[in-house]
Amino acid sequence: MVNRNKALAKIGQEKKIKKFINMFFSRAKVFFVNHNSKENNNDKKEIEDKNINSDRSQFLNSIKVKEIEKSELLVLQRKFRNGEIKEEDLTKEQIDLLCALYDKQIEQLENKNKIKKQKIAKWNLKV
Repeated sequence: MVNRNKALAKIGQEKKIKKFINMFFSRAKVFFVNHNSKENNNDKKEIEDKNINSDRSQFLNSIKVKEIEKSELLVLQRKFRNGEIKEEDLTKEQIDLLCALYDKQIEQLENKNKIKKQKIAKWNLKV
């Protein structure tokens, strides 16, 4: 009987030890998974920040390039109006860009005229 009790006690201790080991390793696993995921999130955030900054700088550069192109096109338009440059001196691409610029300017003027006509009509109704 005593041997049996000792054997049962030994089995009980082994189960407790196995349970403790399983619990210890599961907690260690959770700790490392959480720790690695935090590091990965930090890495992802850094990568996203770098991507955002590079996208922002690319966007700003594209705006600068467009502004430079627009200002060069306006200078070309001014020179063409003043007669400093003739149509024969322009490339097909420059002519197309100037035509598009003129079309855009005409459209803007027409929109401004519509708005002013509407304001005048409202003003006439009030009087």
